[in-house]
Amino acid sequence: PAPLMAQAVVPAASARFAPWLQEPPRPPDDFVALRPFGADSKARACAARSERAWSVAVADGQVRLEALDAAARRFDPLPPGVDPAPFERPQFRRRMVQTIEDGWIVALSGVESGGEVWWVSRDLSRVVMVLAKPAISFVETPKGLVVALGLAYVTTEYGELVRLVRDESSQPTGWRVEPLVDLGEVPRAMTPGPNDSVLLVTPRALFRIHLDDGHQELLHRGQWMGLQPNSVARADDGAIYIGMRHAVVRLEPGHMRGGRQPESEAFRASWLVPHACADTRADADACACSSAESSSMRASAH
Repeated sequence: PAPLMAQAVVPAASARFAPWLQEPPRPPDDFVALRPFGADSKARACAARSERAWSVAVADGQVRLEALDAAARRFDPLPPGVDPAPFERPQFRRRMVQTIEDGWIVALSGVESGGEVWWVSRDLSRVVMVLAKPAISFVETPKGLVVALGLAYVTTEYGELVRLVRDESSQPTGWRVEPLVDLGEVPRAMTPGPNDSVLLVTPRALFRIHLDDGHQELLHRGQWMGLQPNSVARADDGAIYIGMRHAVVRLEPGHMRGGRQPESEAFRASWLVPHACADTRADADACACSSAESSSMRASAH
């Protein structure tokens, strides 16, 4: 979806701070850092109704925050020349396209209709369904494409990580599907982590998944139910940003002890919101931003 406002940029290199310092880096221009809203607070309930969401990404050493329409669904364009018929069926309202070495992976998903993962060869001669499951996110690794799969609908919820490996001996698809981790809940976003791992966000927590043995390491327990996390990014300084409805979560590595890596320590959490949204009011159908000069949001968030 088209951005609602200009991108805000956090220079990752200049924003570095040593984990033993008390003060975290300043938020990006036009943003303010708040303590996370309490799970049962009015501010938290209001944020869950916000019409704006934020996505995060790291590019050229910068963490970019982009405003999105919270109600819009991702629907990536198809590569030129691809027959749209298999990929534009009404039961699938979300479409992701991932470029890989020998073509494209196209993932379709719908709330009630599950999903499908397809491979389109670079020369467009092969269009093959690899999986009949809904995909949430992809991460390319030297050993194959890691795919986060999952669905949450009414009383049904599941999530898993698999690895797709190109293998012509695996017929009829030409792909081998290797199970990695049963998550037990739906994944929401994923990004590469250090040392052959991925960082994975669920509605309840941030995990580091070690791809060599499938170990699931809890990094931070957050309550993001209803806020629909949509993206996660790791800056050069080890800080982790999570894009979601109304705000961006910033997790700063805590104190290092015994030479361990920051990822294995506690994180200091803050929520970044535009100054104009430091205070909000709940209207009949949405959560509206108001002046940043009042402190009512900060008081009601805890």
